[in-house]
Amino acid sequence: MSARNVSFYLSLVRLLVVYTSLEQAVSGKNVFIESTKKTVAFIFASNAQGTSPLGTGFFAGVKVEGSQPQRYYLYLVTAKHVITDSSGKLIKNAFIRLNKIDGGSELLHLDLVRGSRSLAFFHPDDDQVDLIVISVVIDNKKFDIKFVQDDVVLTRDRMKQMEISEGEDTFFTGLFLPFLGQSRNYPVVRSGKVALMTDEKIPWRTDPTKPAEMAELLLLETQSFGGNSGSPVFVTFQAPNGGKPGEVNLRLIGIMRGTFEQNRPISAMQNATIAVAQQNLGIAAVVPSYLLWDILFGNELKAFRTESESKSALPQD
Repeated sequence: MSARNVSFYLSLVRLLVVYTSLEQAVSGKNVFIESTKKTVAFIFASNAQGTSPLGTGFFAGVKVEGSQPQRYYLYLVTAKHVITDSSGKLIKNAFIRLNKIDGGSELLHLDLVRGSRSLAFFHPDDDQVDLIVISVVIDNKKFDIKFVQDDVVLTRDRMKQMEISEGEDTFFTGLFLPFLGQSRNYPVVRSGKVALMTDEKIPWRTDPTKPAEMAELLLLETQSFGGNSGSPVFVTFQAPNGGKPGEVNLRLIGIMRGTFEQNRPISAMQNATIAVAQQNLGIAAVVPSYLLWDILFGNELKAFRTESESKSALPQD
């Protein structure tokens, strides 16, 4: 697989083609799964030894107001810890691997800046929200991608209006470290249920040598593993106000952060230290989708879109 630079020119942001977005309601869940797999990109780091997988990212789109046919600004979304090193700095030599329409896949360099302008955006509460949004332009005539459009992203109000609560069915799709695929990406799909939604922050420990941090999280009854971080998490449900018979609705409920683990003793001897192993509790931590919404429609990214528009114009029909 060869690597090349992705075009991230500001002047191109306004000229996005019509990407294919996700269906929001269909008569059957399998259509959702096949579509959501195409929203996913695998993220790699490159070094002298080659490339190594880091985790998962997915594409999200924000509508260009007034455009006909409808066009979108395109962004790559992932968990911030996926593309940061041990010191907390962004990995500059990161790549995304995408499936091509005519077969195979390709590695694209993930530019985080162009000139002096950063293409990466964070939540205002950056220290506590494990998210990064990166402005990208992808050739949709070459790469087989879809994206999550903004009206599929659950906000706080939409969660209440749609009566999303514990027990709802969820699934996520992302990178599976034991099998990435040699010539193409093959995202793994895992399912579960919403286990806990709370207004309180939940203790989350990233570094076992440091105290737990309080973070705004949703909990899922499912297991996640290395490589799943950054995966889009979807909820499927029947609309509370009814709908077509058999119709299932899909929304983005969050972004996978990781799994809860605890130490369990594996051997013990009198007057000796107890050896421990990590045990997966079957509960995964998810960054709520409304925190992604805060970034997509925050002042910084809206100003970036305005800046981009001032440097280009829509093509004449």
